[in-house]
Amino acid sequence: IGVSGTKAPGGFELQLAWKSAKAQKLEYLVAIHAVDAAGKIVGQADYKQSKNADKVAKNAVWRDSVVIPYEKLAGAVNIGIGLMADGQQWLLADKGPRDWDERRLLFPLPENMPTKPSRYVGFLEAANPKSIVGWVWNPDQPNKHIEVDIESDGKSLGKVTADKVRDDLKGKVGDGSYGFVFETPAALKDGKPHEIRATIADEGVELKKSPKTLQSK
Repeated sequence: IGVSGTKAPGGFELQLAWKSAKAQKLEYLVAIHAVDAAGKIVGQADYKQSKNADKVAKNAVWRDSVVIPYEKLAGAVNIGIGLMADGQQWLLADKGPRDWDERRLLFPLPENMPTKPSRYVGFLEAANPKSIVGWVWNPDQPNKHIEVDIESDGKSLGKVTADKVRDDLKGKVGDGSYGFVFETPAALKDGKPHEIRATIADEGVELKKSPKTLQSK
């Protein structure tokens, strides 16, 4: 019922939302194909729905997360998603862009995908009515202070440079000056929940433990 994807340090993270149309066992293989412009498979990240073929009730809803290493995405423009049983039988996709005689749903990849895993290390640690806090650095460029894009509900709130000295990082991560603090905008202090994301500016690589939910009382 839904697909989304984000660039992550370990690879492209795909989120798949499912809903069962009937009571049944989860016995299908989820085919995850990285495909080029001609539809050729250049990489795969297939997985079984459930090792134990667990039963689900009618209208049950769940979500799967799978990370596709960047090396498997070289030359790919789409992710093809399908459900296969017994190595031959496929469930057909009934809407959306498809190929393989409607056996595979196509999810477009973002442009400028990395060709190798990111070396960024860091986390989005907190998102509260006062501030949005975290840290990030690149061990390949230890003296560079990285710019982070802060988003709320899919819209950019602004950018912040991760250059604050953190005592908890000293002696462990470079010189320890890789923290960031972004003041929470007044518009988010409305008592409603807001999804906060932190990504490497201009690269779209999302920090670990992002997103977080911010809600003021």
